[in-house]
Amino acid sequence: MKNHSAPGGALSPWSSPPYCPPPSNAALGGELPTDCVFTHATFRGGAGLSLLTSPELAASVAPFLDDSAVPRWMRDHPSQQAEGRRRPYVVRDLPGRGKGIVARRGFRKHEAVMVGFPVLFARMDFVNSLHFGESQIRRMFQRAVNQLSAEKKTEILGLSRSTGGADLIRDVMKTNGFAIDIEGVQHMALFTEGSRVNHACRPNTFWRYSNRHMAMEVVALRDIEPGEEITHACKYAPRLHLRGAQADDQVVGIYLPMLNVHCSTK
Repeated sequence: MKNHSAPGGALSPWSSPPYCPPPSNAALGGELPTDCVFTHATFRGGAGLSLLTSPELAASVAPFLDDSAVPRWMRDHPSQQAEGRRRPYVVRDLPGRGKGIVARRGFRKHEAVMVGFPVLFARMDFVNSLHFGESQIRRMFQRAVNQLSAEKKTEILGLSRSTGGADLIRDVMKTNGFAIDIEGVQHMALFTEGSRVNHACRPNTFWRYSNRHMAMEVVALRDIEPGEEITHACKYAPRLHLRGAQADDQVVGIYLPMLNVHCSTK
């Protein structure tokens, strides 16, 4: 497939030239989307980040890609350690729930259980676009993931899927993605570690996303005991309007467009 560079041909801060193919269904008319694949391979210590969004929105997040913008407490949070004893939780197979996160130690109410960084963003209108054909969307998602490290690609493809379709990556996004706003435009964001947190009708945590740090926190809603599964809300939660230092943070619930989730009140 022919490579199409972003308008202006600018590379920095991206690790490879942005890939901007013209929509395959341009004949549908109307305003054509300009979504591209952008990748920053060294994002957050080499974890990497790919975005499927417009050049304007990609440019708006570029100032926040620098790791030095992340507070030390986030960089040094125990959840950022390599898999091993220092992490405050463990990923386990849970009966009837697949893989889940189980606390290794207790957490106080409002304590950050986990800090994580996104590996993939996709503009919601791109995911559901008619101007980009199904095969074109699939190829762009594949390119976005292939430009990340082999380790990160394996983590993404190892996450749960729900639709059973041939488009594995979009299935992973729709099953595990969270709704995040970038400049008021809704995107789906994927956090590989955070995606292991299962939903529950009586959750013990909530998610908080910081735009300025491009980081999410899983925060304890109450005291959590060692051995408890870490869970969050099973329904989409509207954002809270925060003030002061947290004014740009988004408190979110899981976005489950493809899942039929029912919470019992029993």
